[in-house]
Amino acid sequence: MPALDSKLLDLIEELEDRMECSGLCGSNARFWFYKDISEGMPGENCQKGIDRLNWESIGVLSLGLIVTGSLIFFAFNAQYGLWRRRFNKPHKSRSHAYKIED
Repeated sequence: MPALDSKLLDLIEELEDRMECSGLCGSNARFWFYKDISEGMPGENCQKGIDRLNWESIGVLSLGLIVTGSLIFFAFNAQYGLWRRRFNKPHKSRSHAYKIED
């Protein structure tokens, strides 16, 4: 049986310490991987803990990207509206620098 990677073992230890969970596959984790058994059974499996860790790291970034994308979208539409407004003016009031064929 192959040995577990040290990065995976570090992840399991961090999940047990920070999220108070144990087990990566099933929901019936009965023992801790690193903690002493005298602390009792784990409360939940680490799938929820992994979700919480992902939200802490990726969730903040995704919220920033959504806000930035929304600002760019509104800025583009405002700029396009200002650009488009000059073509709605009567022909005589248009600047000759932006001549449009009628």
